[in-house]
Amino acid sequence: ARMLIRVAKNISKFPLHVVPILTSTVIECHKAGLRGSAFEYAAMLMRPEYRPMLQEPYKRKIESIVRKPGDKTDVEEPETPSPFDPSARLRETELE
Repeated sequence: ARMLIRVAKNISKFPLHVVPILTSTVIECHKAGLRGSAFEYAAMLMRPEYRPMLQEPYKRKIESIVRKPGDKTDVEEPETPSPFDPSARLRETELE
């Protein structure tokens, strides 16, 4: 889910695949407990330019995430020791 969020933040680089990438991001973020991110990208999918391109099986789920967002907090990402400096801690999906 976190890798999909990274791709979704740079969605302008994938203009032909915006809707499938955002749909996958919303579904996986929701499953992973990243409710805030799921709501953010679900709201983006509900914009008039993307809404007609949504696949029917996912449309109802995405609409429900936008209508009833509930708790919009994301689960904290686990940290691991840096491979270069054992005293430093990095998030699991951080590349920099």
